[in-house]
Amino acid sequence: MKRKKSNYYLTKVGKIFYYYTYDAFGRRTTKKSTGLTNRAEADLYCQDLFKKDALKSDSSMKLSQYISSKSFFEVGKCRYSLFKGVTEVYTKDCYSRMKVHILPTLGELSFNELNKGIIKYWQEQLVLEKGLAIKTVRQVTSVLKIILDQATIDGLLFVNPVTGQSMLPKNNSRTRGILQHSEAFDLFNKDKIEEHWKGQIHYYTASLVACYTGMRQGEIIALTPDKIKGNKILVSQSYSIKTKRLGPTKTKENRTVYMIKEVKDALEAIMPESGFIFSLNNGQSPLTSNRLTDAFYSAIERMGIDRKARNITFHSFRHGVVTHLRSKGLSDAKIYMVTGQKSSRVIDDYTRFNLMDDEDVIEAMDTLSSPAVDLKHHKAIEALKQLGTAEAKKAISLLTNKDNNGQSALTV
Repeated sequence: MKRKKSNYYLTKVGKIFYYYTYDAFGRRTTKKSTGLTNRAEADLYCQDLFKKDALKSDSSMKLSQYISSKSFFEVGKCRYSLFKGVTEVYTKDCYSRMKVHILPTLGELSFNELNKGIIKYWQEQLVLEKGLAIKTVRQVTSVLKIILDQATIDGLLFVNPVTGQSMLPKNNSRTRGILQHSEAFDLFNKDKIEEHWKGQIHYYTASLVACYTGMRQGEIIALTPDKIKGNKILVSQSYSIKTKRLGPTKTKENRTVYMIKEVKDALEAIMPESGFIFSLNNGQSPLTSNRLTDAFYSAIERMGIDRKARNITFHSFRHGVVTHLRSKGLSDAKIYMVTGQKSSRVIDDYTRFNLMDDEDVIEAMDTLSSPAVDLKHHKAIEALKQLGTAEAKKAISLLTNKDNNGQSALTV
């Protein structure tokens, strides 16, 4: 780095002298006016600023000061949120993470002091001292990255210290557990609604929808009668417990979900004329997510399932649907179409899929509510499908025909 002869540099623009300072990388910062036309006086002015510790580069600004000046993640004020069009819920989540995990530790540091080593140490403290899961630390780090990306654009940083390196180990969170087929059948047995659910039909039905469609909890709570079209559900909105109002889905995209007969019948049984389907006051307001989750937990605990040991949550229903559809050989693109997930592996061409035109999707969804076909039956069916003859199709029909006990009527 070229050695500086002074802490500042004077230059004349028109009749006025301006001064530059230097950032941590030895670069001149944005020039500032002295308001003076005489060089000697301007020089004395800068020396006086230096003595008062007021001759500082922009990079010496504290992170907390910068965040305050930009109104980061303040609803209605944050330019990033307004420009990106992110939801109010996401903005509030970012603000909370910033306030709780970023400002207390990094807020008093200047941009001159922020580097990769500091960021790595901060992340380690979040894991080791605060006990945060790796996934949570990644989310908090992504908030910091947004802030420092803007600071880099504003010239306060030469490079963003969060960018370009993988500082965190693999997730330390446990693998999400899912219900077994037999457990799901028992949980949603209509004859056991009183035993498992204590007669709470709305909580039972909402959980049933989650189990057999893979919809997110907020999407289920937001359902209204006009979204039910025959054996399809139009998923176009989500209800936020934080804002207590409807908003777009997580991905801001609509999708159509096929529902099996059991789900359709259960929905029709509690369907109000208007308002929210899952409501205890005739559609005026929806169930709360906390009470829905608690009702689900209580139901599986009455069945003797140790949800904590198996790490089963309400979100496990989505994992279960994805696992099932994959086991049926559906492509990831079609699974994302059902669940509304996004992945870098899904290219734009996949958006041409029409759910209700894909018989393999509907067939796979139908099997969610039936006992899994024995592996040898599955192999036989796959072999017969390859033949494609009329006799093969008849054999497939026999193999997949179930008796009253839910077992295959034909053994191989």
